[in-house]
Amino acid sequence: MDGYSISAAAERTGFSASALRFYEQSGLVTPQRTASGYRTYSAADVEALQFVSRAKGFGLSLEEITDLLSLLDTNECGPVQDRLSGPVRKDLAVEAGR
Repeated sequence: MDGYSISAAAERTGFSASALRFYEQSGLVTPQRTASGYRTYSAADVEALQFVSRAKGFGLSLEEITDLLSLLDTNECGPVQDRLSGPVRKDLAVEAGR
């Protein structure tokens, strides 16, 4: 089998299997299916989910994360950096104030 099972993808991303199903329903990832119907996550899917995890750490909403993932698909980091600069600065300011 090519790719990662849902349990392997969960282990690599830190998300629960139910969270991975939710992200699939939300359109953030689209794992392939085996002939038996099991989800198979590609390396790109796992990478996208790891990005989701980091973006959630910055407090980004699911909508913002979805927008950023579409920018990442273009393989150009400039738009992503521009969109992340505000939330990152805000997060850093909060951390500095503690």
